[in-house]
Amino acid sequence: MENTSSMRARAPRTIIAALAAGLLVAASAALATAPAARASTAVNPLGVNGGFTVVSMGDLNLGNHEIEGSVAAAGNISANGSSGPYNVIHAAAGSADYSLPSLDGEYISLVAGGTFDRAGSSTMLRVSTGGATSPDHYGQIRLGSLGGADGLQQLEVFARGAGVCVADSAGSCGSADRVLESSAVAQSVSSVVDPAAFDSMISSDASTQARAYSAALAGGLVAGAVSVPSPDFSTNPMNGVDISLVEGSVNVLDLDAAELPGAWKMRFDAAAPSATTVLIINVVAADGATVSLPIEMIGAYAGGSNDNAYAEHILWNVVQSEGQTVVLNSEGIIGGSVLAPNSVLSTGPQKTLLEGQVFAAAVDFGNSGEIHHYGFDHVLELDVQADPGGQGAPVPGDDEDAGDDEDAGDDEQSQGGVPSGSDVAGATPDASGSDAGEGGQGTVLDGQDVLPETGADTTGVAVLGFVFVMLGLVLVFAKDGAAAPSARHVR
Repeated sequence: MENTSSMRARAPRTIIAALAAGLLVAASAALATAPAARASTAVNPLGVNGGFTVVSMGDLNLGNHEIEGSVAAAGNISANGSSGPYNVIHAAAGSADYSLPSLDGEYISLVAGGTFDRAGSSTMLRVSTGGATSPDHYGQIRLGSLGGADGLQQLEVFARGAGVCVADSAGSCGSADRVLESSAVAQSVSSVVDPAAFDSMISSDASTQARAYSAALAGGLVAGAVSVPSPDFSTNPMNGVDISLVEGSVNVLDLDAAELPGAWKMRFDAAAPSATTVLIINVVAADGATVSLPIEMIGAYAGGSNDNAYAEHILWNVVQSEGQTVVLNSEGIIGGSVLAPNSVLSTGPQKTLLEGQVFAAAVDFGNSGEIHHYGFDHVLELDVQADPGGQGAPVPGDDEDAGDDEDAGDDEQSQGGVPSGSDVAGATPDASGSDAGEGGQGTVLDGQDVLPETGADTTGVAVLGFVFVMLGLVLVFAKDGAAAPSARHVR
């Protein structure tokens, strides 16, 4: 029979083992529940466009009036404009102050990872110079294939004028039939098909990066940003809904698509968007929702009808879950770029003339207006989740790191890993997001008042620290407990 002294000697060891096991379980739980790592990144959120005006990470249907800019689609491109040939040109009514993206020394106006969808088109898709004379203002075309698979019609490339025509037969070229024509820009027949072109111009991580940027913007994870007061849509929205910005800051406005009036104008009652004042507009939209965009931004055209003073400084961030659909509609002209990486985006049925850039999961332009290139011209300091996992951008306030208002504004020294008021121009930009779309990185801004603290959650670290301290105490207790019985046997 085991003696009492031996039992007493093992009792502390049993307790110690239980305590150690419990502490290790606590440590494991702390690690398992720790939030995903975030990294502070200086980035232009529309840098994912690689300089293109419109990027669709799926198919792209051009069913509006025209594009004054450039287009890129990971899938197929179709043309369904209602006014004859659909034109992709550099500028007519919009600004010409931008350069086209380039590939292997050639400027590119249109690129598709797939092909021209002739069966899905109702008119000619014509890429033209539009009267431009500068070499960086007109570009060639690139297609991933000529169809023949997945039910797509087999096409061929023919010489046409100075350039090429993609059609079912040579006889179709020169007519308004469903062909893709680029006859004014010098290009060889053999250069049209390039399966690697889209992936060479748009990063393979573009969707993942754009989702991370969108989530950071929606979650308020913007260094030094100020929160814009909710506007009053109840009183004469057609006279102008006042938006109050802080000059010299990144201003963040949160809107709900369900609360927007059918027709309204935007007016800036103090500071207006500029090279030093950015406006980020997060629009939360349910699946299938229509976002009623303003029909006018009052004061945008003080310098003339082809010079939108606000467009390069406004970003509309569409907040949806991956795969949801959204419709953008307006009776007039909307300034600002659109970031909708989770959305199958369509426009119309009204004019909906967009002046900016567009990035979406898939795009179907069905409006009667146009798209004019204005590159979003700012680098922002974002706290970006290392791997958003395609979960979609969170509704503002729902993010665990940004939703706690108790400490909001308490610490103005460090937001998103960057001191408030410091210049972040020396930060390392994201590889695909460093270009503002017009040959530069844009303007880096510093804020004044700040949104909620966006640094890394230290809960897991604190728990682990406590665990290690307790383990240390347990080991000390174990040593003392082991020595005591031996002392009792010494007589």
